[in-house]
Amino acid sequence: MNPTETAVFLLCGFGTLIMVVGAFGLLDAIGGNSRGSRWAVPLILSYATGVLLNVTGLGVYHKWYFAVPMALMVVPVDWALRKHGALRRPDQLENR
Repeated sequence: MNPTETAVFLLCGFGTLIMVVGAFGLLDAIGGNSRGSRWAVPLILSYATGVLLNVTGLGVYHKWYFAVPMALMVVPVDWALRKHGALRRPDQLENR
């Protein structure tokens, strides 16, 4: 096993672990159960970080045809953050 394969293994392994943990916050925000929860945003961001680590690992290993579809897994992060209320301006928070 060469150093590149070791680096890809570590990136994808750590990325998958973070992504699975963060998926709980993502699904909670999409379901609308996380209003007022202070843990939702860090969990959503850990999901996005895990996806990006996996994409980086696959890119380093020159498997872009797996990395490109996986990069689309970041799309629900914006929707979940908006549904949770994290991307609203302060003047919009009063009109909930």
